[in-house]
Amino acid sequence: MLGGVQVIRRVKKFNNKSYNTWATCMESYLQAQDVKEIVSGTEELPLPQDTNNVRRWKVKAEKAMAVF
Repeated sequence: MLGGVQVIRRVKKFNNKSYNTWATCMESYLQAQDVKEIVSGTEELPLPQDTNNVRRWKVKAEKAMAVF
């Protein structure tokens, strides 16, 4: 523990039990990894001419895929 805060390194694979607990943990983990908006689809791929933001979005999308 770090200053009373537990750092989650991974969320265990869902085992068909306690969905609400698992979903809450997964949502928190995705938020902490700064990829929740990518996974939910609320952060869309920027226009192609916005190369810096396209690159940033792709990095976040790859990071999100690594979670799963």
